[in-house]
Amino acid sequence: MTPKKKDKNLIKITHDLWIQMKYVESIKKAKQEVTQRNANEKV
Repeated sequence: MTPKKKDKNLIKITHDLWIQMKYVESIKKAKQEVTQRNANEKV
């Protein structure tokens, strides 16, 4: 029965990592959009 708990922890870690990746992706996208906007305003 103990392996089940380990699996649950693994799933949680994977889930947390997935959330972190999504978060980082959205930040990168937002930064790119801001950079693009600034470039457009300078022209």
